[in-house]
Amino acid sequence: MTSKLHARLGTAGLIVAVIALLAALGGGAYAASGGLTGKQKKEVEKIATKVAKPGPAGPQGPAGPAGAKGDAGAAGTNGTAGSAGAAGKSVVVGSTAPSCPEGGKTIEVEGSGAKQSICNGEEGSPGQAGNPWTPDSQLPTGATETGTWGFRGKFTSTTAPIVAISFPVKLAAPIGPTKVHLISSNGQEVVISETDGSREERTPTAGCAGGTVTAPTAESGNLCVYSQTTLSTLGSETFIGSNLIHTPVSNCEGLACLAAFGGPGAGTGVTGALLEVAFEAEEGAKAWGTWAVTG
Repeated sequence: MTSKLHARLGTAGLIVAVIALLAALGGGAYAASGGLTGKQKKEVEKIATKVAKPGPAGPQGPAGPAGAKGDAGAAGTNGTAGSAGAAGKSVVVGSTAPSCPEGGKTIEVEGSGAKQSICNGEEGSPGQAGNPWTPDSQLPTGATETGTWGFRGKFTSTTAPIVAISFPVKLAAPIGPTKVHLISSNGQEVVISETDGSREERTPTAGCAGGTVTAPTAESGNLCVYSQTTLSTLGSETFIGSNLIHTPVSNCEGLACLAAFGGPGAGTGVTGALLEVAFEAEEGAKAWGTWAVTG
């Protein structure tokens, strides 16, 4: 095969043919080397063009590594301002609402034409007076107020004590003689006999039932005065009792305040009462306690 080519092309032609073949198979680098003449170069390129044919595509190579992160791009320009929104609607307050018997107004959203009535509330009924009540008011029926009382010392007929029982809230009316009670620490009511002036004890009336000096109570329309001490231990010539509780405006002293002896008798005013204590002999005495009055 080689000898036939040699005979046909000659030595120089064979060289050119070989170079052309190499150029077609391995690349055109050989065509530019080897010291070929210009004519030989053209011959090589001509032969390479005829002989060279593209080979089949090779397999896909593996993916290359990820490239480095690029620099951040420049900031974009601001967008254009939006157009102004539509104007809002206000609430319009109209004249007096005819559908409100207690009075009121109409309202509507501007331009809507839909009116609504806003009515005033109904007036509430009068409430009961609060507790504590104001000084100018009266103690309501069934309401109770309480307080304390007491005396201590050495007394004679001319230095006997007068104990004030003052009501913070005035009563609607004075309390009469059968509704005023002095209760001793033993639970008995103490009174002065209006026949002979002696001090007596008796079972208390229902007006003070259940009350004590630590928890004073009174039925409606009653004044109950409770003693912390046992009043029966006072001297026989010391006089104290329910019927010696009298109105503050009475002009009387000691036993002279008893009705049997021409005095005003037991009872209270609307603002309070006085507890009279009478001594017919010099004596050291003491008594104290609490009271309750109910309207």
